[in-house]
Amino acid sequence: MMNQWLKYNKEPEDQVTVFMGKTAFYRQKRMKESLGSVNTTIAEFPQLLDPGMIEQDFALLYPSRSNKLYQRWEKVARKVILYSQQLNWREVLGMQNTNIDDLTKEETKNLAFSLLAIIFRNGRSGTGRKGHNSANDSVNCFIDVQPEMFDIDQYVKTSKQQTPHSHLLCAGKSDNSITNLCHHRTECTPSAVTHESY
Repeated sequence: MMNQWLKYNKEPEDQVTVFMGKTAFYRQKRMKESLGSVNTTIAEFPQLLDPGMIEQDFALLYPSRSNKLYQRWEKVARKVILYSQQLNWREVLGMQNTNIDDLTKEETKNLAFSLLAIIFRNGRSGTGRKGHNSANDSVNCFIDVQPEMFDIDQYVKTSKQQTPHSHLLCAGKSDNSITNLCHHRTECTPSAVTHESY
């Protein structure tokens, strides 16, 4: 009953938050049993993309660990980048000429966060399509890079209906915007990364 209500209702916000909290363990079970991809889970629970919802799920599912990733992200970020060296991320993110050692701490953390889209690529959907999405497709679904000079507020309002699964919106060239994240579609703290932990 709550699932159906959530599928078709976006308010009142307090009720959405309560129902999302009560269905957190159901979503975890579905993901663990591979009964739904991230996209089907989001289709059933579109509010999962609302600010704070993924973070709420993680806090309910893993209360003793909910803030640890955020607190340790600076150390974890470097490891994520090292792990990603085997992947073709420099070309995908337009950072072929970037020296990792020249990045600031904040840029390093943002880069590592962006790399999660490549590391956790999910499988393709549809009949007869096997394997994983390309690294480009995964990054594009996760990070929406737009020109520096555009109306970000208007874009977010209109694009939510067209590209609801993009989690980050960045302005500028990809090499700059990846390390200087400027606008979040969802609450984009490293603890929000934990939707991959379902």
